[in-house]
Amino acid sequence: MINTVGIIDIQMGNLYSIEKLFKFLKQRYVISNNPKILKKCNRLILPGVGDFKTAMEKLKKGKLYELIIQEAKKNKPILGICLGMQLLGKKSYESGTTNGLNLNNLVFNSLKSRTKKIDFHIGFNQVQFPQNSILTKNIPINSDFYFVHGFYAGIDKNKKNCGFSKYKKKFVSIYENKNIFGVQFHPEKSQKNGIILIKNFLEYSC
Repeated sequence: MINTVGIIDIQMGNLYSIEKLFKFLKQRYVISNNPKILKKCNRLILPGVGDFKTAMEKLKKGKLYELIIQEAKKNKPILGICLGMQLLGKKSYESGTTNGLNLNNLVFNSLKSRTKKIDFHIGFNQVQFPQNSILTKNIPINSDFYFVHGFYAGIDKNKKNCGFSKYKKKFVSIYENKNIFGVQFHPEKSQKNGIILIKNFLEYSC
């Protein structure tokens, strides 16, 4: 399917906002959990909200795990949103320890506080962009995006190709490496900045 975005449906998250954004952009898209259909798309988006371990089980059960790995090796552009960004990572400590798709080196831990097991980061927050960022082209520096998450990837000297935000602690909010992209925030709920970011992803070619 030429110039069609495949939105991977793992039945974890409200896809209405993403679908609404693509209709606004007049961009061809398909929402599917069928690997044969998604394989024909020229780029993929992996959205998601919820538990990391459950999401990985759904990916493997539906043979979507293999699809994403194979298409990534073919240099197909792939964008993970919120939980989707985490699933592209190395592993998460949510509900135990669960390995991810290992398409980036990010490891996710809980945003714990003294009074809660998990502290959720909800609302608009600034994002410090990566150098020479593809996703944030033509977006003003330190712009705000909308976040809803309880797990995060911390930063260290090895976190290349990353953008950052701060909620109690500094964490990775954007990841870019060749054809693999991830955002911890929700561009589909981030108004004008989110629209530009999605346009940049749609225009990217390896």
